[in-house]
Amino acid sequence: MHGCRGTAAPEDRPESLDSLGRHMLDARRRFLDATAAFDRSMQLAADCAGTPDGAMAREQSSLARRRAYESYRSTLRRFLDRLNEEKAEAGPRH
Repeated sequence: MHGCRGTAAPEDRPESLDSLGRHMLDARRRFLDATAAFDRSMQLAADCAGTPDGAMAREQSSLARRRAYESYRSTLRRFLDRLNEEKAEAGPRH
């Protein structure tokens, strides 16, 4: 809390499900794009077997894919945690 009106600072407020959902879909898109780039680089590596260019392309796309996956996984976890929090705050359904 900060300020004279007793409102929570923006960083203290939980992210909305809509915002988290948008972040999750964006992270998913980046992961799928990175996976497609990885698949293309694996084909390039097969065509350039044993060359430094093929090995570098494979390594770079593998790293990009791992980073995109971790970002997607983290965002999905935050979304699901927030969804569960909202369900708990709403109480049991009758």
